Amino acid sequence: MAQKKDYLPHTRWSQRIDRVADRVGRVISYVWLVLLGVIMINVLMRYVLNEGRIEMEELQWHLYSIGFLLGLGYAYQADAHIRVDVLHERLGHRTKAWIELYGILLLLLPFIALVLIYSVPFVASSYAVAAVSASPGGLPLRWLITAVLPLAFFLLLMTVIARTIRVWHFLSLAAHLDASAANDGDRHARKGTSRHRHAHPSHRPRAYSAASRSAARLASHRVWRRCRASVPSVPSRRAH
Repeated sequence: MAQKKDYLPHTRWSQRIDRVADRVGRVISYVWLVLLGVIMINVLMRYVLNEGRIEMEELQWHLYSIGFLLGLGYAYQADAHIRVDVLHERLGHRTKAWIELYGILLLLLPFIALVLIYSVPFVASSYAVAAVSASPGGLPLRWLITAVLPLAFFLLLMTVIARTIRVWHFLSLAAHLDASAANDGDRHARKGTSRHRHAHPSHRPRAYSAASRSAARLASHRVWRRCRASVPSVPSRRAH
């Protein structure tokens, strides 16, 4: 799947976190190949050898959980989660950034915190009682698979922090350039007013509005150019 174009600028810390998430995602992608092999072996044993094994079925569930949970952070970093963007794509970059920032702070981060708060004691109790499968012949060390839950959401938390840094950096940059554009507009307006002080009064607002529009276009161009320059070009790649 080709990576979507991203308008958010990178920072040094966001690049480091995204690099770790990318490596984890590439390693975890091979879990799906192992899962496919286990499913094929299980099907052959059941329908060809007439022998079903509980541990093979549980291994399927465990591999699926590992691939799904540990892939959450990579999918978020690559913006590969399914979303309904009928209205989102029609909005400006700054509006998108504000919506994403509020969504992270009010929805995503509280959800991640809730999962981490309740999953860590769950893993600790599972380890304390040496939990195993309830099925005869099932897999031992059930606490290992339960430990994937807090680990996965910790990785997701890291990618969310990296995304938040990028969103905030974009908004700060846009606000700074807006202030520069306002100052440029004021200077142009003062120059236009002093140049045409003896002109008809109806001409002065036109000069001011033209200068303001010119400065706003210049600021918008600066924001887009600086953000595009800070986003590294990433070739299209296929999701594993």
